[in-house]
Amino acid sequence: VRALAAAASAASGGVLQPMPPSSPRGGRAREAVRAFAVEALAHVVLDGDSASSSVVSARVGAVEALCKASASATASGGFDMAQRAVGILAKCSSDWQVEVRTAAIAALAEVATRGAAPDGAPQEVAAAMAAAHWAAIAALVPAARTGNAQALAVLTSQDVGGSGAAAS
Repeated sequence: VRALAAAASAASGGVLQPMPPSSPRGGRAREAVRAFAVEALAHVVLDGDSASSSVVSARVGAVEALCKASASATASGGFDMAQRAVGILAKCSSDWQVEVRTAAIAALAEVATRGAAPDGAPQEVAAAMAAAHWAAIAALVPAARTGNAQALAVLTSQDVGGSGAAAS
């Protein structure tokens, strides 16, 4: 899981730095590796039907790696990969294992509170970040309805009316 996490979140210059333009040897290959890693992490986290502590630990690690992968994907304008990662986290937020469910809700909360793209960021980065943000917000609603305090706190802190002031 650690190797997959590293591959999924690898970006030149750090997680929140945009990747250089795609080139046959650089960006495209890196994106292909990331896409493969995200799918492998999805397999780990979604196919966990064992209560074994090692399986649960691997699934929680995969959830955390998917959160990092989503950050890396949005920072590079990877709209589809970011949406895939957030979609997997959304599925995990209702998982039967409490550890996995808790980790997924925490990951969704992180995605939802990352903030807007930095000034001067390319349009595709801003679009990917906004889409991941709103997908995470939507995914937190079911957890909030069941009384999850973290999901409720995130949702109540968001400015969904566009007035500039957070809801209370």
